[in-house]
Amino acid sequence: DALVHIGFNKPEVFRVLLNERTKRLQAAVVSITRAFEFTPLNGSVNPADGQFYLAGFQVLGWGNVLDTAAGLGRVRYTGAPVTIPREIVPMDQGVLLRFDVALDPKKATDPASYSLQTWGYQRTHKYGSPQYKADGTPGQDSLVPSSAYLSKDGRTVFIGVPNLKPVQQLRVGWSLATAEGTAFEENGYTTPYELAKFEPQREGFGDLKVDLTPRAEIAAASGPVTVEE
Repeated sequence: DALVHIGFNKPEVFRVLLNERTKRLQAAVVSITRAFEFTPLNGSVNPADGQFYLAGFQVLGWGNVLDTAAGLGRVRYTGAPVTIPREIVPMDQGVLLRFDVALDPKKATDPASYSLQTWGYQRTHKYGSPQYKADGTPGQDSLVPSSAYLSKDGRTVFIGVPNLKPVQQLRVGWSLATAEGTAFEENGYTTPYELAKFEPQREGFGDLKVDLTPRAEIAAASGPVTVEE
């Protein structure tokens, strides 16, 4: 009972997470799977078995990272714990991530478990656009999380982010683990037109004051990667 988006150029299926907390409808996308050997173009849920089937073929002139001519596939639930978030909500003090599984508290409350970048596009007569920083130069702006909090039920994280503002594109990355120790990492992408108000008690955190003290980003040292890294 959720919306999905099918990616063609780099075959992938995304879950679309609707955000109805503000006056304007917003949404985020997060990957469900990239395990395709063909180029998906369309999909449908089979009412006979409830499974998601996809079909696709190469479109001349569009290009694709695969050289398979066509294919038919199925995306099915394996019974394993689902680590795809059910909510990604940009808020006035940071970003809310809500999962269906309990999280490892140590990883979830470490600000270093998260990364955020923002960028914008330029609308022109050309096809597509480079990515631009807030000052108009090419590239992305990095946002350094100041804090991270885990809800009382252990399934929702709030990432404190100083100076988060509406922007054309926001990427939120996480590297976490379930309470049972299964590691997982992924990225979510959204366009925050408006920032919802964070109300800690309503979201299951109890009485909480978010620490928005800026934290220095640790630059990666140049040179060979060490065993510790």
